[in-house]
Amino acid sequence: MSRNNAQNDLGIAIRFFIISTLVLGFVYPLSITVIGLEIFPELSKGSLIKDEKGEVKGSYLLAQKWETGIYFIPRPSAGDYSALPSLASQLAPSSLDLRRKVEERKLFLESKGIDWNRCQELLYESGSGVDPHITTDCARAQIVYIAKNRSLLAVDLELAIDRMKEKSIFGIMGRERVNVTSLNLFLGSL
Repeated sequence: MSRNNAQNDLGIAIRFFIISTLVLGFVYPLSITVIGLEIFPELSKGSLIKDEKGEVKGSYLLAQKWETGIYFIPRPSAGDYSALPSLASQLAPSSLDLRRKVEERKLFLESKGIDWNRCQELLYESGSGVDPHITTDCARAQIVYIAKNRSLLAVDLELAIDRMKEKSIFGIMGRERVNVTSLNLFLGSL
């Protein structure tokens, strides 16, 4: 290989590096950001939930910790519902620690009069640790407990669940579910 060919190859590599850095590091991310802001303005800003005063109360995408007893119980979180970092327990199905946590959660739900067989998702953390959804069946299993603690009629809570429920995607992917964050914020406005 001659010296000229080596210098020529080095020049090509440097130009390719600079152009790649500009395109992939600046042009592409900025164009995707602008497109996202134009096509999906709410999603690209974090799907924020605001009250009537315009104050941010949460995000449709993230579960929150709620005062037990007067709000619906979300899925457990290994990271205490923090989005930074969101994390799961990473415990194997054979883990004794996982079994202990599940038994503790069963006892907690039983102490509240909630049928844990209908609320399997309340026994295990989601992969992200901030999943805001539970099945509508699990939400309905909590109605008696919450109605008693909030002095509300069970039928009002049933209507709230029906109002906030989300269908499965295309009728085949996932189950009918409710966003606990949205549901609890709605309850707070009652």
